[in-house]
Amino acid sequence: PVAICKNSLIEIRPSITDSIAIAPGIVDGGSFDNCSIADFSFFPEYISCTDAGIDKTVLMVVADHSGNKDSCTALLKVEMISFEPQFSLDLCNPDTLFLFADFPEEGSAFGYQWSGPANFSSTQANPIIAGAGPLNSGIYHVTVTGFGGCQAIGSVNVNISPIATPSIESAANVVCEGDEIVLSSSSFSGSISYNWYRGVPPSGVLLGTTSQPGFSINLPVGIHRFYVVAENPDCSSNPSASVTVEVVEEPVAVIDPSLIRVCENSSLSLSSPLGPSFTYQWTGPAGFVSDLANPIVTNSANISNSGNYFLVVRLGTCISDPVSAEVIVESTPAKPIINGDHLICVGDSLNLRVPNIPIATRYTWKLPDGSEIFTSINQLTISNANVNLSGEWQVTVAFGDCSSEVSDLFSVLVEEQPVPEIYTNSPVCHGDSVLLIGSGLVSGQYIWTGPGGFSFTGDSIFQPLPSGNYHLWLTSNAGCAATTSINVVNKIRPEVQAIVQQGFDCVDGSSDYCLQAVVLPSSEPGLQYNWSGPMNFSSGQAAACISNITEENNGIYRLIVSLDGCESDESEVEVEVTDIGFTPQIAANSLSLCTGDSLLLSSNIAPGANVRFNWITPLGPVLTTDPQLKLSNLTSAESGVYALFVSIESCSTGLSQELNVVVNPRPATPVVSGGGSYCAGDSIVLNADGPDGTLYFWMGPVDLQQGNATQVLWPANPSMNGQYSVTALKDGCTSLIPAKTTVVVNPLPNAPITELSPSRICLYGDRIPIEICVPGDSLVGGAGISYFLNNELEESILSTFSLCATWDDYDLLNEGSNSIRARIQVDGCWSDLGPPVDLRADKAPDISAFAGDSFQSCKRDMVIVSAAIPEPATGQWSSPDFDLLINDKDAPLTEVSGLKAGENRLIWSISSGICRNFDQDTVIINYLADPIANNLNVPIEAGDFTVIDPMLNDFFSSDVAFEILSSSPDIIDVTLIDGDLLEIRTSERLYGTAEIIYLICLLDCPEKCSQAKVTIVVGDVTDCEVPNIFTPNRDGINDSFIIPCLSGDRHPNNRLSVYDQWGSEVFTASPYKNDWEGMYNGRDLPEGTYFYVIEFGPGKSPVSGFVVIKR
Repeated sequence: PVAICKNSLIEIRPSITDSIAIAPGIVDGGSFDNCSIADFSFFPEYISCTDAGIDKTVLMVVADHSGNKDSCTALLKVEMISFEPQFSLDLCNPDTLFLFADFPEEGSAFGYQWSGPANFSSTQANPIIAGAGPLNSGIYHVTVTGFGGCQAIGSVNVNISPIATPSIESAANVVCEGDEIVLSSSSFSGSISYNWYRGVPPSGVLLGTTSQPGFSINLPVGIHRFYVVAENPDCSSNPSASVTVEVVEEPVAVIDPSLIRVCENSSLSLSSPLGPSFTYQWTGPAGFVSDLANPIVTNSANISNSGNYFLVVRLGTCISDPVSAEVIVESTPAKPIINGDHLICVGDSLNLRVPNIPIATRYTWKLPDGSEIFTSINQLTISNANVNLSGEWQVTVAFGDCSSEVSDLFSVLVEEQPVPEIYTNSPVCHGDSVLLIGSGLVSGQYIWTGPGGFSFTGDSIFQPLPSGNYHLWLTSNAGCAATTSINVVNKIRPEVQAIVQQGFDCVDGSSDYCLQAVVLPSSEPGLQYNWSGPMNFSSGQAAACISNITEENNGIYRLIVSLDGCESDESEVEVEVTDIGFTPQIAANSLSLCTGDSLLLSSNIAPGANVRFNWITPLGPVLTTDPQLKLSNLTSAESGVYALFVSIESCSTGLSQELNVVVNPRPATPVVSGGGSYCAGDSIVLNADGPDGTLYFWMGPVDLQQGNATQVLWPANPSMNGQYSVTALKDGCTSLIPAKTTVVVNPLPNAPITELSPSRICLYGDRIPIEICVPGDSLVGGAGISYFLNNELEESILSTFSLCATWDDYDLLNEGSNSIRARIQVDGCWSDLGPPVDLRADKAPDISAFAGDSFQSCKRDMVIVSAAIPEPATGQWSSPDFDLLINDKDAPLTEVSGLKAGENRLIWSISSGICRNFDQDTVIINYLADPIANNLNVPIEAGDFTVIDPMLNDFFSSDVAFEILSSSPDIIDVTLIDGDLLEIRTSERLYGTAEIIYLICLLDCPEKCSQAKVTIVVGDVTDCEVPNIFTPNRDGINDSFIIPCLSGDRHPNNRLSVYDQWGSEVFTASPYKNDWEGMYNGRDLPEGTYFYVIEFGPGKSPVSGFVVIKR
């Protein structure tokens, strides 16, 4: 049998009495036998709750009916059973909370321990909390303890509010087409109806009504939103939050290819083309499991990997039907061994065979010349063999598509049939060695026989031999044999007894010099004379004469006399004459050189005490006593003709032959381009630039093609890092200094993981910058990152060199789901795109905020404002005035206190979910503050009259009623004009001060009144001039409120007070030092008109008036 295991997940109950027995269905992954599996056994046999939270290794042993066994191991992930507690509230009066553990006991005894908000604790399975309120909202946990102390934990979130809001959940967020969408709601006690809607509250479409907190429905493919409203005859809940469910088509698993053939020991992998949106679950033989789209099963396949591999894909909770692919692992033949003929003769049959593999699909025989012969049997026979079959043979054996490794080399030698031949130097002269050379064998044995019992073994003989017939027998290593013979002859050798010299020692090139030979036998006809000597001298006469002898003819003269081809021993005589008529010869180490090389010229004339060498060069003559001339570090100017003549004392030779020497310029160091930084996988192109006809020789970290100007290295990888150099070659000359460049191949960075904060935004209102980050180890120094939206990869939405950056271009977002992916660039190299991360973009509902109509108020506190209820959104009050007190900011109808005089702005902002403050409206409350009547001093000359506005210095926020209460003493006449102007007339004889007491009251708030007095100073004009404007804009001109009469010590007890239009004091100082720059509490006051009062101290009346702040 073959045991195949699979990994599994087991959920177990928290009691050691509920142990799970391991069965084949849990770990068996498709074990098989030719007949059937008789028995399964497992170690351990059981899994208990004490194993929860660990990965348990299980050994499975399978046995067949004959007792044969096989085993494998599986990994079991053991987890405690999960459960979901529930709760229930009364819909109309949610003051009693019912909690339900909802744990499946199934016969075992369990203990319960609840904990929750407000220090709640209970040991009941289903506890009840009476008098529940908002303080009891929160998460409740229940711990279920079984026999043996194992525990399972569940939790439920409870929200208690005066108006109940049910929760809604979906059994799955992604549902397959045709499957039911199962919705559930929090439970309420009593006679409850649950109304299930599709859409967004409150405008959803009613799908149905149930009496239980659950609902199921079939819907087509698409994205659907649901909410629920619970009701009974007495009340109705708020709509729940919405839940989104996507209905998708059932996925179809695909394996490509579906039939896979691999050879034993090779790599085996599986592939599905569906892409990264799916979750993959592969299972197969030998316990194979994987969750990768394209898993590698093994790098060394064997027969246990054969069989059917199954794939199931998941999209959300939608699971495809399984599909399978068949894998066939074919055996690889053993390494073949060649037996057969090592040595044969030409024409024989060559027989080779593979004894260790008698049967196979194909035998591939590789011949010495590289050609191949195929056979279907393990034997190869070649008739009429020739020498081309000699050499090393190999064979490869194949079963189907699986080939063995190549055999070891097998040597074959095919010998030619020997064809014996004898080479000899016979006839030879007496005493000379006879040369007999046999041929016709590559290897084998040579045997010679001859006169007088002569015998010799070997392929050649070189020794004196007697005349006669000699025989040669050849036998090759392969046993091939043949014979032949040859006749040897010895001839007479002449002898030179003397050479007589006839001539003069000093010559001028016009006389002859003769040599006379004395030879034995002297009378033998057919003697031939062979003279040789300097200057290619030769002669065939018994007396050899040298015509017109000169020193060039000096030297050794040799004579060989021959008779019928037999030569005498060589005789020699030295001839030495002196002349002055010879011509020297010169030679050079090279006629083609490069600049910077050395030229060596040599003469055939030996040096001597009186010998001088006169060298002719392109740069002029050079005199030496040496027969050699060496010129180093040549330049192009030294190209040209070189020659020599020699001087002996006062005599000179003729001019030697001329040598034309060419000194070629060395090519300049080539210009090399293409170095620098590359990314792994790029093409590296290095180029050397130089004159036409230049060859280039490269060196670098990798093998390079020589001679070419351009080197293309692809694909780039780190082994190509380093320095590259190139040398130029032209006309045989190389550049002295190689050009160099450096190549750096940078690796591709890893694809980054994107993180968003927030991951959900609103498409309306202020744009909250989204922080987009990658993990801290994603970036190295100098790295940059680019982000892409919704697979639009042509242009990034953001590029940065930081781990985190912000982005707020909402116009690019789609409503709903958006994806953001990132790529990292390091040293110009881009990573692959990282996985997408979802960015949710919500849209605000189409409603408007209404804060109510603006109005006036006589009250400062407890003023009621009323805004429109913004269903389905929520609203909140705010104000730019932080001193304003709003009783309940979240209620449309609320009270406001702390109004300031004048306009008070309240803003009603509405929000929906993530879309905060998507619309606003403002209501203005004009608070009518109490009027402020200020005293007024009016100087007037006695006997004069004037018209004054007594309320010129008063402050009031709306129209007022003016009333004179009293006027005294009677030194003035007062007439009321147009209801609020006073005409003052004085007598020429009356001086002094009079007072007019008056009252002003707001017409809209008649209870708000203020009184003041007008002091009429008759005959007393003030001596203090106060400016009516200053410009505190910090330009150094008129920046302060300067009152000249307060300078110095004229009024040391003065006091200045300044008020705004509402009568609020904005500045006071005593004494005032002319240093006020129109500020209040460190901040610039707004431009406008302000009221001042100057008190001078005892003995002088106060002065009041208006001053304008203009910036």
